[in-house]
Amino acid sequence: MLATLLPLGWRLIIIGFAGVLAGISNGIAGGGTFLSFPTLVALGIPTLQANVSSTVGIIPSTFGGIRGFRKELALHKKLLIELIPTCMLGSIVGMVLLLTGSNQTFRDVVPWLIGGATLLFALAPRIARYLSRADVSGSASPIRRRSPFVGIFIASIPPMVRTINPS
Repeated sequence: MLATLLPLGWRLIIIGFAGVLAGISNGIAGGGTFLSFPTLVALGIPTLQANVSSTVGIIPSTFGGIRGFRKELALHKKLLIELIPTCMLGSIVGMVLLLTGSNQTFRDVVPWLIGGATLLFALAPRIARYLSRADVSGSASPIRRRSPFVGIFIASIPPMVRTINPS
């Protein structure tokens, strides 16, 4: 990779710039990892270290985003609490998949995880419109009531696969 030939000072500047952009992106709309993880890998950081660094690096912006959207989140407090067990179950499934796989499997799956996350990120406005019409706790059809739970379960698996690597 050409980026690995850059002097250390330039690589640090690029990492810092990508980190700031990832934090801003993550705090506003999510998806900061789309910027930080590929940048670190392109600069020659091994996949595991890039993954952990990226994940840890965007945590402050996640808390900032939660604080910034606290009024919106308060409107859906009951649903958010109901979704916690489903999210935890999806995370556990992702962790088990990762811990039973190899480092090579992780490297093979990462592009698919990023692609799936990109698709989910791109479809987020449509999903939000669909969910705003879905009456999760009321008289909506069983499929409409369950769809947020299925979606959260599926979306919870990849972050754990990205976050914990067995090597």
